[in-house]
Amino acid sequence: MLEIAPKVHNDEHAAIALRAAPGQGFNMFIFPMIMRAYGGKFFKDYVGGDLTPAINSPETLEALRVYIRLINEFAPPGAGNFNFAEVKAAAQNGQVVFTVEGTGVVTQIVDPAESQYASVTGIALPPGGPAGRSPAIAVHGLGIPATSRHAEAAARFIEWAVSPETVTKIALSEPFSDFTTASVARDPAVLAKYAKIHPDYLRLRTEALNLAIGHYRPLIPEWPELGAAVGELINAAVNGLMSPEAALAAAEQEMRDILGQ
Repeated sequence: MLEIAPKVHNDEHAAIALRAAPGQGFNMFIFPMIMRAYGGKFFKDYVGGDLTPAINSPETLEALRVYIRLINEFAPPGAGNFNFAEVKAAAQNGQVVFTVEGTGVVTQIVDPAESQYASVTGIALPPGGPAGRSPAIAVHGLGIPATSRHAEAAARFIEWAVSPETVTKIALSEPFSDFTTASVARDPAVLAKYAKIHPDYLRLRTEALNLAIGHYRPLIPEWPELGAAVGELINAAVNGLMSPEAALAAAEQEMRDILGQ
């Protein structure tokens, strides 16, 4: 991206737009893709159970500098607080040459019915770095409270709601491609629908899912609070309110405080 951006950035078109607004589902959906691509991580050894914060590292610092440079040098004015709505609009209106986004936004950017530039827009896996590629992944779920008076009925509803049949109907009737059941992606009608949007879309989406890690954003109860706190500091660095070094040092301390360490 850093090689291509200077070649395509000009007064008429900015090179890129990325989510920069602070939030665990906003800049903290996008920035960890770059962080992990450079070898950065949230914790010392998440998989092994060592939740010692480790975000203040040379790897994360390098990634943050890349993120800051892309937004400050090659994005439209005001991009330091863009969220997915602004990113989507900039791409659909031809204001930017490329972006890195989630599948729900990408389908709208490459859909001819949604974007006047869809016919000249290609898609690819998220860029990699020294540590490889780490596509973002966001997960949603349905649960049953322990206090539920109708747990059995709730379980039957969930079974219906996530069944291949129901998810296939949603995929066909709505602009919804974020299904995780493999059989839905092989359904002929689903394949035909998304081929019309973009012929490579479902294939690349499957490749991205295979590369993604389940704990892309840490699966711990404190994550919403952690993501919000770190996201504010990353945004402060992007907008020049703090140095990247100070932002990461503060982020690691915030993580320790939230986790009671």
